[in-house]
This record gives sequence, structure tokens and C-alpha cells, in this order.
Amino acid sequence: MLSFQSPHKFIVMFISICIIQSFTFTEALKATCTLMYAPVAGNGDAVCHETIDRIWFCPIKQCSKDYRQYAAMSGCIHVSFPGASNQQCTGYRNRADGKYDCWNNGNQQYACPKPSDMPFITCSQCRSANQRK
Repeated sequence: MLSFQSPHKFIVMFISICIIQSFTFTEALKATCTLMYAPVAGNGDAVCHETIDRIWFCPIKQCSKDYRQYAAMSGCIHVSFPGASNQQCTGYRNRADGKYDCWNNGNQQYACPKPSDMPFITCSQCRSANQRK
């Protein structure tokens, strides 16, 4: 039987549920794109893979590394031409062999070794891939 002798318990439970729900809705406002970062053509968003199962959509204007919208990588090899170069990767993805595929502003693809201090792009105002616009 329901007892109303202590209504403060009900209020405490209600407030607790509200607090938990507010954290759930604001789960990832900021994301570090460790596995992949790729602008989506035409809609102003970027896809940011933090982990294999944490994927975010973020406004491109809210994504950067050191206030730049690219990740700097060195020792990169073009997929069609020999010779290593430094690249400003406006998009990248982690490969199975530990290297990164990199696309520069001219949409040229390179294979880059993973730097010891990986220059991951971070984004704010992100929303889960499960919560698209």
C-alpha cells in the first residue's frame, strides 16, 4: 500500500530523476575526434568519431585544433606520388595499420604515420549520431 507519510521522499526522488535526465540530454557537448573527422558536404556539419561507438555530428565552425580547422600531420605519403610531406588534414581517419588517411583542403589523399602527440580536432555543440537534426 502506498504511504503518503513522507512526501519528502517523493520530492527527493523526483528531483533526482530530473537531474539525471538533464545530464543525459547534455551528454556530449564537446567531442575529441580520435578515430575520424570529416566535414559533411553541404550541411555545415562534420562527423566526429570519438570511439567506434561514440559518433557525433558537430557544426564545422565549432571544430578545430589550436584554433585551426585542420590537423597538422607530417611524414605523409600521397596515394599516387612518392615523397613525404607535411599536410594540413581537413579530414582524417584511423587505419587498421595504425596510420591515418588524411585529406587536405584540395581533397588530395595521403597516408600519414600517427604522431606521438596526435593533433586531434575537437568539436563543441555536438549531438549524438542517434539525435540527428
